[in-house]
Amino acid sequence: MKSTGDEKNLPAPVFYRVGVWMSEKKSKKFNQSEFDSQCRSHGLDLVQIDLERPLEDQGEFALILHKLTDVIAKGNAGDEPSKHIIAAFEDYLRAHPDVVVVDPLEQILLLLDRTRTYSLISGSKLGREDVLCTPSFVEFTSTEQAENVAKMKAAGVTFPIICKPTVAHGSRMAHQMALIFNEESLGDVSPPCVAQTFVNHDAVLYKLYVVGDKWECVERPSLKNFYPGDHKTIFFDSHSVSKADSDCLLNKLDVEDQGRQVLKPCQEKLQKIVLTVRETLGMGLFGVDIVVNNQNGRYAIVDINAFPGYDGVSDFPSILCQYMLDQINLKQRRSSSLAISNRGATTEEREHQSASTSSETSGQQKSEAVSASPSMDEIMSGLSMDTCQEDSGIDTGDSSDEKKDRKPIVLNRIFRRFNTKGTSSPASINLPSIAPHLPPPV
Repeated sequence: MKSTGDEKNLPAPVFYRVGVWMSEKKSKKFNQSEFDSQCRSHGLDLVQIDLERPLEDQGEFALILHKLTDVIAKGNAGDEPSKHIIAAFEDYLRAHPDVVVVDPLEQILLLLDRTRTYSLISGSKLGREDVLCTPSFVEFTSTEQAENVAKMKAAGVTFPIICKPTVAHGSRMAHQMALIFNEESLGDVSPPCVAQTFVNHDAVLYKLYVVGDKWECVERPSLKNFYPGDHKTIFFDSHSVSKADSDCLLNKLDVEDQGRQVLKPCQEKLQKIVLTVRETLGMGLFGVDIVVNNQNGRYAIVDINAFPGYDGVSDFPSILCQYMLDQINLKQRRSSSLAISNRGATTEEREHQSASTSSETSGQQKSEAVSASPSMDEIMSGLSMDTCQEDSGIDTGDSSDEKKDRKPIVLNRIFRRFNTKGTSSPASINLPSIAPHLPPPV
């Protein structure tokens, strides 16, 4: 992967202070020395945030980069220390509206509950596509067999099903899955959980890693093909079956499934998925897991992760630094534009401001839907429970546990950029970067 810029030709950078918080597990996966070096070359002064101390005492920040998903999930589950941390974090952001947050907490919440996530995507325009959709799903809240069978029939969910905990983050249990083949085995469910129809995809998963307006596709192992029948429930950890070097029995295709040509995804369709999910979630750092139905070629979104591991994306530190710098600059330009508008600008000021923001304004006019983020209530009130009945999938979770020396198959080595015609090119961009935490353009 190539760098997004030629650092040797850059002018002396103006340093912006960036606060960073990640869990110890996430931090270990990061190549910290390379990340620090890239931050300096991009004019970013990296500061590790201590959540046990008031943020006000840790200085001013231009941007905060975080992976607070587990803390938020624990707080929602009633953990008092986590609730205190999130409340203090939100108080700080309210007192400092000029701080850019990657990504906003209200957007992260959409990915903590699998039922919400799947409903949101199935209610988007992807849910109306002939070749792109989310698997049929239903939430189980009890172990009552008759009740769960009725729910499955109403939602169009068929065996085999994959059951996933409703809470997608916060503990190792979030990635403990069960593959159930018949009604008699429904007593094996552990509610609350989401049941999805399993789609056969020849043990191949495609992970789409997104950073703002760029994305990359990486191929991973996945579950082999399964069929309904009188089989015992299979329990497994979704992390272990989708690691880059996974070599377990669940990844091994049966003899009758071997030799079949694996359906490869279309790059234009992948780009459409990434763009739509980005607009729907209002996020800049996320991953999307895709499988391709081996019977009809339809694409199924089986998981979405906030700030995933980006394993296999060689230039990720540089790409991330450039994205953060772009978000800071965008915020400052909008703040400057707002200040000029509020005080009554001179002709020269207006002309200067117009020249400096013309490119972003042009992009916003082409895609007004991504210029601002709706509230949580507005998003959730528009959710549809419609799903595609033919497709299904398996949740694979974040790749944060994977080792840095694994070498997954990277389908498109150069990060692609979006454009409005549905094609992709490493050298062009017509859409604005997502920044839901920013005010709308003025």
